[in-house]
Amino acid sequence: MDAPRLRYVSLDGWEYLVTSGKAQIFLPWQQLTHLLYTGDSVTSFLPLCPNLVYLRIELNEIQPDPDPWSQLSKGQCFPLLEGLCICFAQELYHPVEFFDRYQVPNLTSLRLEMGCLYYDNKVCNYLRTTMSHATQLTRLSLRCNQVTPRELRLLLKGIPSIQILDVQLDQNGVGLDIDWEGFIQLLEWNDHDPQHRLLPHLHTLILRPAVDIFDEDREQIFASITLNPHFLTFISSRMARPMDQRIQKIVTYPLHPLDRESIQHYIDDGLVYEEYPVWESERADNCDSWMDDDPALYDWPELQRP
Repeated sequence: MDAPRLRYVSLDGWEYLVTSGKAQIFLPWQQLTHLLYTGDSVTSFLPLCPNLVYLRIELNEIQPDPDPWSQLSKGQCFPLLEGLCICFAQELYHPVEFFDRYQVPNLTSLRLEMGCLYYDNKVCNYLRTTMSHATQLTRLSLRCNQVTPRELRLLLKGIPSIQILDVQLDQNGVGLDIDWEGFIQLLEWNDHDPQHRLLPHLHTLILRPAVDIFDEDREQIFASITLNPHFLTFISSRMARPMDQRIQKIVTYPLHPLDRESIQHYIDDGLVYEEYPVWESERADNCDSWMDDDPALYDWPELQRP
């Protein structure tokens, strides 16, 4: 394929077109720097892309490959990769094997979209260990359900370098409430309590719920975030730290706005607090508003919202 300037590619459902004989796809894989992929298997093209700066893999939930990484040899490296997003079916534990196969020494931004990954402590511990080797990692974005503060603690404890935490907690549809109170308590800072000294370099927190705003029950669940007293305790505990270690920015999408008078003195002291209507966190393309805030995607204008 003669396309010397092609660097950015998004593929969705291309295996079907190829296997059905409806299309042939030829790409200059080696020169690609940004790739969004949705499909069944990565083995046919991933080894051909050594210059990727950003990679998003969404493995097909309809006919998933039970072991999508098995044909990839270990010890490979993405030396330039800065941003990685892995999305996978709830019942599959795909991301952990990715870090077994590939070294990502310059990874700075990681997003994981999953169902019940942390339901399995073995998988949680394994992922925490592998992520701890990504010493340049400063941004973590999570979209998940069936997750408890205990399991999040196991994960966050292994990645103290995180500066930006972007979290989207879904209700799983089977009656389990989102424990936002436990999550906020988890992030409170206390110099005298080692259980409350997670993410010492955290300067930005984004709370991005996947909420059906027409569902009254779920409204009540998310309303508790900004109305819960632990939210103010979290802010005050982080703002009480030395100037260069304070929380700098908080972004929320609440159904009920926070009383700004309660944190006005922190805003006057430099805290940036932003609220947006909850429906702005949802997009027609499956809640991908996080793409607007990922620095690894700033130079891909087609992905940005108008």
